[in-house]
Amino acid sequence: FVSTQRGGDGAGAGDAVVALFGCNQHDVVLMITERGIVHSRRAYQIPSSSRTAQGTPLHQLLPIEPTERVQGFLAVPADEMKGLTQMRASVSAADTDASDTGDADTGDADTGDVDNDNSGGDALLLITRGGFIKKTPLKAFVRMQSRGLIAITLGEGDELLRALRCPGGAAGGVRARASVVVASAKANCIRFSIEDDALRPTGRSSRGVRAMLLRPEDELVDADLLSDEWDDETGYSLTRDENADDETETDDEAEAVIDEPIPAKQAAETDETETDETSGSYVLAVTAGGYGKRVPTSAFRVQKRGGRGVICLKFKKGATAAAGGLDRLVALRECSASDEVLLSTAKGTAVRQAVGKISEQGRTATGVLIQRLDAGDSVASVAVLPRREDDEEEEAESEGEDEEIEESD
Repeated sequence: FVSTQRGGDGAGAGDAVVALFGCNQHDVVLMITERGIVHSRRAYQIPSSSRTAQGTPLHQLLPIEPTERVQGFLAVPADEMKGLTQMRASVSAADTDASDTGDADTGDADTGDVDNDNSGGDALLLITRGGFIKKTPLKAFVRMQSRGLIAITLGEGDELLRALRCPGGAAGGVRARASVVVASAKANCIRFSIEDDALRPTGRSSRGVRAMLLRPEDELVDADLLSDEWDDETGYSLTRDENADDETETDDEAEAVIDEPIPAKQAAETDETETDETSGSYVLAVTAGGYGKRVPTSAFRVQKRGGRGVICLKFKKGATAAAGGLDRLVALRECSASDEVLLSTAKGTAVRQAVGKISEQGRTATGVLIQRLDAGDSVASVAVLPRREDDEEEEAESEGEDEEIEESD
């Protein structure tokens, strides 16, 4: 996909990239399906292809149905997986010794629910569309079976939305404190801590806890990890702009903001000048109607898990999605201005553009048109991609040629 200017109509494509990560031949690649089942393959078991090749269908590599989607990919280095295996073995040996004396309840080893040791090491963070979240240590997935392992128990009608890797343990040391932001289709979002003292690690068979309280006919559509230091009293980032908006909404105010029409004058004022800044962390918001914006992560304060959250975007008046329905949020992802974003539509059109060309706006702004859609089409998926080195080289060569032309003139 060739990078284009903001607001283009894209190019036709039968498929689009949803995940991009690096790994070595002997690394273990965990693949988590929408039904909450984890499968694993060594990287060398996945056929290698050229950069432009379509690749191998996942249902040919995994025991899943052709229509079943894989919602998360996680590459675990071979030496790390070996260490997790040894850690799990030592824990099991210690539990066996304790059970011989009748002093401990080890839980069900086959399901990975080792109740007395669910902490330590990195963890797998799972978020469902129904608004639930759970965190399970990676060492619970070292004893993989041919048909996979259950990673989460889903309620009726619920399905897995995203699977992310997060740091384990409680807050401390010099590392940034980990938090997650989850967003709903009606453009509500909530950011909360995922440290062990805020989100307790659980075993594989658990359902998890409430991440966000959803309104009727609403569902979670995206989630992403944010790393930042924040003030425990205010919940705001310690690096936050002092001039940033401090307003918070009550439940009634948030509902009113969602349904409130946006005057044309205000919509025009929010269409801010595009910037090419490459520093700082942003949250990219994209709607099914093709509108989007980037907001500094510091604009989202850390709250308690399980609330209704705050507004992350106002829908433009008259903006619609496919089939004439009301516009809805489809993505809320962390990014930097140097990244690129790949948007694909329900009809197979895809467009790639630089994140830095998308306007930086406030949390309650409406965004700008980032992809022009055909009638009845809508944005279906969004992927944030690191900028390719060959793109930077091409730009440098292009700039050099322009300078030579100017000198010759």
